[in-house]
Amino acid sequence: MKKRALVLGIAAVLAVGPGLAAAQAPAGAAVVAGGPAWEFREFDVVSIKEDRSGAPGHTNNLPGGTYEASLPLTGFIFFAYNLSVYQIAALNAQAPEWAKTVLYEMVAKVEGNPTMDDKRRMMRALLAERFKLKIHTETRDSAVMQVELVKPGKVGPALTAHPAADPKCEQGAKPVAGFFSPCGMVGVGAPWVPGHMKVAGRNVSIAQIANYLPGRQGMPAVDKTGLTGTFDFTLDYVPDPPPGAAPAAPADTGGATGWEAMTEQLGLKLVPGRAPVEVYVLDAAERPEAN
Repeated sequence: MKKRALVLGIAAVLAVGPGLAAAQAPAGAAVVAGGPAWEFREFDVVSIKEDRSGAPGHTNNLPGGTYEASLPLTGFIFFAYNLSVYQIAALNAQAPEWAKTVLYEMVAKVEGNPTMDDKRRMMRALLAERFKLKIHTETRDSAVMQVELVKPGKVGPALTAHPAADPKCEQGAKPVAGFFSPCGMVGVGAPWVPGHMKVAGRNVSIAQIANYLPGRQGMPAVDKTGLTGTFDFTLDYVPDPPPGAAPAAPADTGGATGWEAMTEQLGLKLVPGRAPVEVYVLDAAERPEAN
């Protein structure tokens, strides 16, 4: 691994945007979990090398200041910028083939206990440095699926407000709905019942949940619920088979369809509409040098 000097006050990563802005950290700023000084931090230790193992890509977002993954560049961008499914699909359409197919094994560490958003900020700085990544955003008018409440002011039983005080949430993944779901992220997996799909998350916004709702028909989802704050949720349903494909077997035919699960379990529905949508445009990227 290559040891990198701890940087305080060198670069502050913009919360939304393509690059870095110079900034100066307050003298003697305390480095605490989620504190302002994290905006000026970079990973202390970073190792990046091409993964030639042949194993599938994966992410291990470990507790504390450690991030481990084997992903293509677009996978790291997905995490760093917290992209929606629609946004990553649009970015994939522009990306060179190597950026979508070549896996890179990355281990990045920083002392302390950064939040998920802190790690995302540091990852954006890392991608700009090591992959020479440059991207910008554009707003485009698009057909969308609007996420609305089935009943005004009422959510379903599987959607609950995340506790305001939950210090253990940022300490890593824990079992949610039968599989591990990192705090601040949505997890998708197959539960024990054959033929079912399960989606779950902790401390996530309705906008994040919207990206994983069934029935979006490939369109971006826009939050029109009026709900604020973050939520914990689970969604269990039997997905429709792709056109022309046979249903998954053995499927539980008594399970809820995607629409039924979304409305009954979460109290949400999708309504077609049009809205301005933010997309990410890839300007430049290079293969990193191994270390």
